[in-house]
Amino acid sequence: PNGKSITNRIIQIRTIFLEFCQKHLSSQPEKMILLLKHIFVRSSDRVAIKENSAYCIHYLMCTLEDQLPVIAFILTAAQSQKAAFRSLALDIFTLLINDEDSHLSDDIEMQMLEIMKIGIKDSIPSVRSSSINSITSLISKADQRIIDAIVNDDDNELLLIIESRIRDEKLNVRKATLKLLQALGYISDDPIKVIFPLIAERTRDRSVTMRQEAANILTKFMTELSYPSELVKIWFDSILQLALDTDTRTQELALKLIDSTFLKEIKSEIGIS
Repeated sequence: PNGKSITNRIIQIRTIFLEFCQKHLSSQPEKMILLLKHIFVRSSDRVAIKENSAYCIHYLMCTLEDQLPVIAFILTAAQSQKAAFRSLALDIFTLLINDEDSHLSDDIEMQMLEIMKIGIKDSIPSVRSSSINSITSLISKADQRIIDAIVNDDDNELLLIIESRIRDEKLNVRKATLKLLQALGYISDDPIKVIFPLIAERTRDRSVTMRQEAANILTKFMTELSYPSELVKIWFDSILQLALDTDTRTQELALKLIDSTFLKEIKSEIGIS
């Protein structure tokens, strides 16, 4: 069967499983907690299994009045020597952070944040990307105190790690870091000096999708910030070279961005259109 059929089948099985658990275990929190722990330790680092395990654990956690025992277990597992446990725990962090109905205490969010920062330097690529995705999610939702804990770094340690990760050998890590840089661009006091040059650098990435995504992100920032001169220079240096890219679709994207961002404006101003 094709990939879509397999995915649909997995979703069907997952739905039946979750309905069964809700029906028979929702009134027995001790057994539900044991089940969640069992799902966690029986998961693997295969993407499909890991993603569905994280989804099931998060979904069933929401049925518990007291989630603290499960959260404590996941916080411990996030520091396990087993990479699959670390990666899965970070994926669950992301789901919890993005859940508007989840009411994590500040202390728990700070614990998660410290684990995420450690995970960015992990030796396993899946753990690095999971950590980065979790931090990105936290930036978009957390209050100012959490954001300050992320960006206020006297030693610039986090920024140095991000510079390393945006050049990571693994594509999934670079993709995750690009999204993190985009999120940081909205909260940084001076993104033009550090954030935007790192994004622009990825317009020369060996991956076609990275080059295209970096071009789109730069263009979005430039228009939203009303064309600051320093960013315009960074944009031109990055996008013009993509018009001569070896990939045809990337060439087309670059020409489209140049046309929609500047040429149409110029034609309108001089009365051609």
